[in-house]
Amino acid sequence: MATMFILLVLAFYVIRFEVSIVEKLVLTLLIGIAALLPLTWPESRLICAIAQGMIGVYIVIRMHYERAAR
Repeated sequence: MATMFILLVLAFYVIRFEVSIVEKLVLTLLIGIAALLPLTWPESRLICAIAQGMIGVYIVIRMHYERAAR
C-alpha cells in the first residue's frame, strides 16, 4: 500500500513540476528497487519500507521547494 502511495506522489511530481529527466529516472529506479526487492528477497522488507518512506519524504520536500521557487 505504501508503494502505491509513493508511486502516485511520484506521478504527480513528474507531471506537475519541471525537473531534470535524470532526477525523474533515478527516483523511478529507486522506487522500483524498493518496491520489487522484497518479492525476490523477503528478508529485505523492513529495509525497503524504510527506503520507501525516505523516498516519499524526499519527494514531498522537493515538491515544496519547487513550489516555493515559483
